[in-house]
Amino acid sequence: MASIVSRGNKYAVVFREGEGEAKRQVWKSGLSLSEAETLKKSKDEIEKQQRERERKKKLKAAYVSDVTVEDFLADFVKSYGIKHWGNSYYESNLALLDNYINPYFGHNRLVEVDTKLIDDYYNFLLTECEPVHIPGKPKREHMTASQVNDIHKVLRTAFNQAKRWKKIKENPFVDADVPEHKAKERPAFSPEEFERCLHIRTHQTTTNGMLSMWRFASNTTVRQEEVKLGLYSGPTIIATLKRFTFIRQ
Repeated sequence: MASIVSRGNKYAVVFREGEGEAKRQVWKSGLSLSEAETLKKSKDEIEKQQRERERKKKLKAAYVSDVTVEDFLADFVKSYGIKHWGNSYYESNLALLDNYINPYFGHNRLVEVDTKLIDDYYNFLLTECEPVHIPGKPKREHMTASQVNDIHKVLRTAFNQAKRWKKIKENPFVDADVPEHKAKERPAFSPEEFERCLHIRTHQTTTNGMLSMWRFASNTTVRQEEVKLGLYSGPTIIATLKRFTFIRQ
């Protein structure tokens, strides 16, 4: 910043002029105090603008990258998804990447993705994109708001990680216009209702092992892998009395 130096009854302003390596120190002498203060203020503003330009130039250089969204997401899944996603959620997210994200969005460069591009992408999903048909489920003409929200969750998490890795400055998905979706609450079976279902199945083709697995999962709310571990690590006897489950191995 510029400084004022007193020289008898006159004043001088010392400031730096030029940019980069061409900067040099300059003295402006023979000024009154008011003239010196005005000049100092002017030079301070010029230097402030120069610093801002240099900061933006360095910032732009730091975030220039040719990596595409698809390439980044592949790295993201390997380093983040494997550690933080369960098996079913992992498979579900891979399906979203393969069917909806990479084919339509993956070719964009990571640093070029902005909120307007994201909004256009979500509008495309809702109005033009044909959903992949899953056997056993109704065929739909367009993506649902729920599916777009699922895609948004994956991409927002991924771009948060990109920001953390210093690949982008800001996460553009934070301000994206996501379609509204309210998940419907699915009432759970009461223990009595669940036992009635098991009773019906016992008169069909269900084995005792399957009944034990269903009863164990319902009363303990454990995951699929934990059910297998609990039931198949040795002989297991499961008995349900009112709201209590007794397990003996």
